Parts: sequence; structure tokens; C-alpha cells
Amino acid sequence: MVCLDVGMFEPLECTPLQIVVIMAYQVWLACAFFVSQLFQGLGGHAVGDVMCGIFPWKWIGPTPSEYKIPRHLREVHSWMCYPYLRLVTAGLMGKQPKPAFPPAKGIPLLYIYGKKKRVFFHTSSFIRNIDREEGRGGTAYRMLDQCGHWVQTQAPDEVASDMGKFLEGKK
Repeated sequence: MVCLDVGMFEPLECTPLQIVVIMAYQVWLACAFFVSQLFQGLGGHAVGDVMCGIFPWKWIGPTPSEYKIPRHLREVHSWMCYPYLRLVTAGLMGKQPKPAFPPAKGIPLLYIYGKKKRVFFHTSSFIRNIDREEGRGGTAYRMLDQCGHWVQTQAPDEVASDMGKFLEGKK
């Protein structure tokens, strides 16, 4: 399994500001999806897509240096925000999913994330668990110093190389 800058945050391991940023980010994108579905026949998809495009990345995005999304707005759609709706609704119902580590017995994991971020979507205990598992089944992580949230667009060659090496070793 390869994960690019995803994960569940643990509120007890976050500062109040980090919690606010994470919740604002997730709730905004969940609302974009919800609006797009609720008003489908009335232009809801367009409104949801615009909500994705006007998200205030500079102030409440995961990284202070990334003001824009790395794709052109016509390639960004509110349906891409469905996972955030699941996270937010699960949290409201008190059923916040907890990631299992390792994800499943015998399944190797490569976790890649960027260092230049305001908040991280994984916890320090998640990284410690990877450290414990590394070498016992191919589990590893990689922090890219020059990247923020979108590691796959900021360092595509490096991410592809890491993924290739990881997957080659899993045959």
C-alpha cells in the first residue's frame, strides 16, 4: 500500500490551532461535496466546484506557502471531496475512524509526506509505528524536505522513484 500525505490526526497530539486548521479544511471540502449533491439539478455541481476553487488555502490550508491548488480549476471537482464528507459525518456521529497500523497483517506500507506544512494529517505515533515495523515486512516512510501538501506534483520524479523501488521490492 502506498499513501501520499494522508492519515488521521489525533486531537490529543495537536495544538488548538492545528485542530482548527484541519477541521476548517475538512469541513469546507465536505460542504463542497454536500452542496454539489444536494442541489444536483440546480447547478449544485458547479457551486461545489467553485467552493473547491475558492478555498482560502493561504489562511487555513495545510501549508502557508501553497496558495493555489496545483491543478487548473477545470480539473478540480467537488466529487473529489467525498472522503472529507465521510470523515466529517463520522466525526459528528462520534465514530471517527481510527487507522489500523499496520493496515493489515502482511501488507507493506510506504508513506510519503512533505515537511513544509502548517499541519500534518498523521500523528507522531503513526510515524513511530512505521519506525517499529520498518524492515519487518517492507513498511517505510519518507519525508520530502522541499515539499508541502502535494508531494506528487511538487516532486513527481522523486515520488515515482520511491514508489517504483517500493513496489519492485514487493514482487
